[in-house]
Amino acid sequence: AKVRGLMQSKGLFDIEQEPVTVRERYGRTAFGQQCLAARRLLEAGVPMVKVARGFWDSHHDNFESHRELTPDFDNVLSVLLTDLDERGLLDSTLVIVLSEFGRTPKINSHVGRDHWPEAWSVGMAGAGLKSGLTVGKTNDKGTFVADEEYDIGHLFHTWFKALGVPEDMMEYDNGGQPLPVAHDDCFPIESLLA
Repeated sequence: AKVRGLMQSKGLFDIEQEPVTVRERYGRTAFGQQCLAARRLLEAGVPMVKVARGFWDSHHDNFESHRELTPDFDNVLSVLLTDLDERGLLDSTLVIVLSEFGRTPKINSHVGRDHWPEAWSVGMAGAGLKSGLTVGKTNDKGTFVADEEYDIGHLFHTWFKALGVPEDMMEYDNGGQPLPVAHDDCFPIESLLA
């Protein structure tokens, strides 16, 4: 029923309905316009929205690609968080910025950075999380976690707690086989929770 309701609300995807000043704040890039559409969906009550920003897989020409990607990403994320906050949506919206793994701290022979699952960062804001914190750190070479190591299970427990997901919903019934949604041996990162 919700999907049919959304399909009938196709105007939610029409960002041309937004004032020019708002569209300009987000920027005329694909990522900026997608984040504006995401804000419109959240404002309309859609419970989860994913916006993907590709081309960060910089095995070659890392510095050149990041000179193009970073300013747009920084601007759009800043505008999205400010917009959600000004509309009273940030307290009930969890914004997560992550990738599938980190990057080698060493530049390869192609002036790129390869996959490095040993240490990586996640950015989070809103929905019951404290702001302005850094949790954990790497060693001085950025190669391994030196303090407060967490994995994806800890993040899921933290996100669920911040969003108020009840404990009894932390399990998925796979045809009679209960599977944990987040690792049983993990726990919320309490220092992040407001």
